[in-house]
Amino acid sequence: MIIEEFIKERIIKALALLNISENSTFVLIPELGVKMQSLSTMEDMANWWSLPYWINRELTFNEVIDSIHFFDSITPLWIKVSRIKNSELIGLELSQKLRKIHEILKHHNDTEIAPFIISNPYIDFNHAEKRNGLLNYLTLKLSSSSYLINYFNDNPPTKEEIKKCICNNFENNYVFFPNNYSHRNLGDEGYTENLIRYDYEEKYYEIISRQDEVIMWSQNTNEIFDRYISQELKCKIGDIKLKNCP
Repeated sequence: MIIEEFIKERIIKALALLNISENSTFVLIPELGVKMQSLSTMEDMANWWSLPYWINRELTFNEVIDSIHFFDSITPLWIKVSRIKNSELIGLELSQKLRKIHEILKHHNDTEIAPFIISNPYIDFNHAEKRNGLLNYLTLKLSSSSYLINYFNDNPPTKEEIKKCICNNFENNYVFFPNNYSHRNLGDEGYTENLIRYDYEEKYYEIISRQDEVIMWSQNTNEIFDRYISQELKCKIGDIKLKNCP
């Protein structure tokens, strides 16, 4: 059985135990209380490069299936399923450890819903957390969809919110922003001519071109991020104009 079929079959059984419809809306939550850590090459690629685009956002059933299997072979070792407190949303907390089907079945003693585990409601997901999830997604993508445009129409992102998202990128030990810039070519959504790079040894940030030309460097995050947002992003992400950004 391929991993996608395995996940789909098992989550349907888990949802049925909770009388949850596949038409529900889901939120992926990173493993609670655990800082993202380096595990193995495949796990790192999934946890550091794929999952950040999906977590803390409202997703359909099909989007969940697409988002929680990787390389056609691995999925989280365990996924806790629960109703989110005071909400119609369904929370899925994901283990950082990613495993193949036979390893998952062994770990869970071959239960019918493995890797899914039924949990009592214990996760909160309020309006502020939803906004933060979409801000992170917007900042990672550096492009706007019709959904994002509509969501932020009445309360656009501020420059300070985007700066916080960029800062979080480096706090998670990424060296560059955008962190996947090498996969973006001229004409692609989210393409940027210049990047931010952090030197962990010398403890400073620099704005560089794709030809590695240093445009500016500083140990002051505000100075670097202000310059980047104003001059590289032009105070916009896609078609969304940032507030408090001249």
